[in-house]
Amino acid sequence: MKKNCRWSLGLLLSALVLLVGCQDKDCPSGALQLSKETVTIAVGQEITLTRTGKGGDVEVILPSGEDFALTVDNEQVAQVQGKTIKGVAPGKAIVTVTAGAQRALLTVEVQAANKNQKVTLSPTWINAPVDRTIVFGAQEGAGVDVVVTTTPAADFTISTTEPDKVKIEGHKVTGLAVGTYKLEVLSGGAKADFEFVVEEKGLTGTFLKSSGRKVLFVPDHLEDVWERQELLKKMIESNTNYLFDRVDEEHKALWFIDKNTKAGRMSMSYTHIAYVLNPGGTERPYLEAMYLNQPNGMFEFTYVGYISDLGFEVDQNNPPELQVDPDGGHYFEETHPTLPYVVRIYYKTRINDEGDKVEDVYARLTPVIRM
Repeated sequence: MKKNCRWSLGLLLSALVLLVGCQDKDCPSGALQLSKETVTIAVGQEITLTRTGKGGDVEVILPSGEDFALTVDNEQVAQVQGKTIKGVAPGKAIVTVTAGAQRALLTVEVQAANKNQKVTLSPTWINAPVDRTIVFGAQEGAGVDVVVTTTPAADFTISTTEPDKVKIEGHKVTGLAVGTYKLEVLSGGAKADFEFVVEEKGLTGTFLKSSGRKVLFVPDHLEDVWERQELLKKMIESNTNYLFDRVDEEHKALWFIDKNTKAGRMSMSYTHIAYVLNPGGTERPYLEAMYLNQPNGMFEFTYVGYISDLGFEVDQNNPPELQVDPDGGHYFEETHPTLPYVVRIYYKTRINDEGDKVEDVYARLTPVIRM
């Protein structure tokens, strides 16, 4: 996650020394320190100060046993409520951070809202169980669940009207109570709305992005899901464009079909998603997705795109070589760069209703079992 921070060399060195010795806790002794000396926000934008390690927009390194409070010298420019600072009008204000007998100063520069500023989110909503933290960031990867794109590039803040039910620490959001909550992501005066649906605890896992457009919930332990299939169905249907299609008792699989396919329309995405919990009783559980039918022979030309869809860095001019299975079928297989799955992309040939030979391309994710 990128932040627009400018540190002086002296403050950086002193902060590093303190953080090495007291990260995620208060320092036993020493001076009050701030992670930033100056912040720039837009009118209407809010930032939060937190103890070090708690993910605030500005982190406060405290002497042991102390809490801190904020005051501001110019409420016409910036206002303080608790540990939050809000931009009111263009100008400069000095916020004093007090901890016991010690003080530190934070310069707050408030700018007029940029009418040309834009902020977009991908995805614009997400479902998560209580106490699961969702991370907002400027780019995919490194644990980011929601990608925030700002044009021109700028830092952003997140706000909620229900802080007792949704905890916000910098760019991290955690649901504290079941419900549906509206969040605002603010940047330079522009804002984007985000819907955060917090559900009962039940399944734990990962939100897997497909083609950067859809979000699919992948449970940590697929073998435990069969007993909770109703919850799994609810979570998938609420997070994706897929509808529950059928239960495959023989293979212990739950199948989901793309809404466009169900409506008779074509979609250049998956046609089906299946959670196969005990396929044939011999293999490890896996998640399998079937793509729309491809013309015969197209697999060689299209598999690079599918690999990229699943999060791999692929050089289009130098694609990886396919492997060959005992039946002569081509496939790609590799451990996923960020998720605990072995990914296999392959195809099956069949004759369609018109008598044409077609290829269905599959993507299979098999959990990596770590003892």
